[in-house]
Amino acid sequence: MDAGWVPPPVCPPAGAAVTWPFAGIEAFGIARALPDDPDSPVRADVLETSAEAGVSSIRADLLWDRIEPERGAFDLSGSDTILADVESRGLSLLGLLAYGTSWASARGEARYPPDDPADFAAFAGSVAARYVGRIRQYEVWNEENVGLRFWPPEPDPAAYAALLGSTADALRDADPDAIVVYGGLFGPGISILDTVVVPSAASFLGDTLDADPSLGDSFDVLAYHPYRYPFDAPEAAAEGRERLEDSIASVRGVLSAHGIDRPIWITEVGWHTSPDALMRGVTPEDQARFLVRGYVIAFGAGVERVYWYTSRDQDGWQSDQEAAFGWIAEDGTPKPAFYAHRLLVDLVGDAITVTDLRPEVCVRGEHVYRFDGPSGRTTVAWTPGGEPSETLLEASKLGAELVRWTGERAPLEPEGGLYRIELDEDPVFLVER
Repeated sequence: MDAGWVPPPVCPPAGAAVTWPFAGIEAFGIARALPDDPDSPVRADVLETSAEAGVSSIRADLLWDRIEPERGAFDLSGSDTILADVESRGLSLLGLLAYGTSWASARGEARYPPDDPADFAAFAGSVAARYVGRIRQYEVWNEENVGLRFWPPEPDPAAYAALLGSTADALRDADPDAIVVYGGLFGPGISILDTVVVPSAASFLGDTLDADPSLGDSFDVLAYHPYRYPFDAPEAAAEGRERLEDSIASVRGVLSAHGIDRPIWITEVGWHTSPDALMRGVTPEDQARFLVRGYVIAFGAGVERVYWYTSRDQDGWQSDQEAAFGWIAEDGTPKPAFYAHRLLVDLVGDAITVTDLRPEVCVRGEHVYRFDGPSGRTTVAWTPGGEPSETLLEASKLGAELVRWTGERAPLEPEGGLYRIELDEDPVFLVER
């Protein structure tokens, strides 16, 4: 049973299954800062392993302090080589426009947001003008609701709204086809002694939309980072922290309450494997299980894209969670999560719709989702925690293949037009081609 497991509700209410469009291979990305040095082994490793894992997009930093260290003095040579390397692997780049630069803040430090959002907008517009037709998506800042670290000294919804609005205008002036992404919001709120230190994604989003009622016109996509604190199963709930699907519904609900209909991208998510970190990680096996289950839950809730954070573990991973999110171990050995991601892409990468089947088939908390595409159908199912169960799935073919997340495969024949499948915490794929 998963550590920290909280039993889920029995099942969603019985009714019609819910179907969403699915982006296929474009739904998979990785979030990783790339060194400017074109000969950096880290950069080569990220690019190679990302392509091998099946991602289509890399979310990489376009840092203001590095690109415009002095007002009006631009150096995009590092970004030029990064983009060329990404393109050479057949990948696209989601450009993360961040953070401050020392000359734009009275505090004289690059970690602070600009005093005048127009300065950041001018930087963003210059970047977009250079990469017209090459970089299509720009994410404006990162985890701005985590004030102490990313928007010091404290979160400021009105200030971020002003920055996003002016930056969106500059991006679209430079490239009318640019897709503007609201900066990825850190998911769970954090309070210490009843004092809110990090407002939740939903509350911060609502405050920015209240600060500027026209802000919905400034972004094309909402980015979200639904990390698990504590690092447990995506189906689990904890005090002050929702199940993954409920947290997605929360941010979507804020948009809806403001009359806004926008796609949601998860531009960072992951489970680390550090055994001695303050917030202890998960086993490599659970990292792989949770990757598959978390991605499928997100896609089944209508999320368009998911970017894994990050590629390779770094020195100190045993006690530093930030160094242990990789799907490649520090020594270069792929972890189970790498193979699980590759398998997921292989089996659903050409799908065009995803359907949450739980309202039709759920018996005791089973999760069942179906991906349909031109090559056939793949159904993903599991029972998180608790006792194993059995489910019956309608057969669309006379035979199928049952694939486990570990890669094991076995033929499966229907009984009376139904496939009988034993489920437990390990997700299985029923592949009908």
